[in-house]
Amino acid sequence: MRPIKFRLIRAGKIVGYEVWDKGLWLYDESGKTPLIDWNTIRIRHDQKDQFTGLHDRNGKEICDGDTLILDGDKKFSGKVWFDEKRGQFCYDELSLAELFSSDCSVEVIGNRYENPELLTQEV
Repeated sequence: MRPIKFRLIRAGKIVGYEVWDKGLWLYDESGKTPLIDWNTIRIRHDQKDQFTGLHDRNGKEICDGDTLILDGDKKFSGKVWFDEKRGQFCYDELSLAELFSSDCSVEVIGNRYENPELLTQEV
């Protein structure tokens, strides 16, 4: 089962992470701390990106708003987004499930907050 986890955003910057665990929302600024050390002190945020439940080839979590490249080829870059009609996360026109069932290597190269230039130009 996929963990319910979010990347928290405030004023266009990543400020922390939130996860649902054993009936509680837990918070951590880095998201890298062992879960046992997360706490219930809410991190102020105005937006959040959901974790897709998938990791790239380097073990990095893939979230809504991330930019991916396939097989190391920047010509095949695209953004992760949630398609409400299909009820699934997508990359370009493929669902992430279809992408991960293919034989390609997926890598996160940035996100819309730390790398806004990836939104306005070719990667």
